[in-house]
Amino acid sequence: MTLQEVLKSVDNLSIADQVLLLEQLKKRLAQIEDSDSEVITQEQKEKWVKSLRGMASNSRLSSENFAQQKQAEIFLEKGGFSNVC
Repeated sequence: MTLQEVLKSVDNLSIADQVLLLEQLKKRLAQIEDSDSEVITQEQKEKWVKSLRGMASNSRLSSENFAQQKQAEIFLEKGGFSNVC
């Protein structure tokens, strides 16, 4: 599976799975930043890609639908229509 295929399949993940994926990526980025002196091996990169592929394999939403749902959630969290006036 190529990186493009992985990215496309992320669009099909549920919102909960996309949030979980984002959290995992943030953790991995933090680990990378914490170990500036440590060189990331090809094996580590392959391990991360395989992990992402597994998480993205059950994706169901397009990125556009995800963005719309996220905006709706934010709108509701901010009070929805009660704050319009």
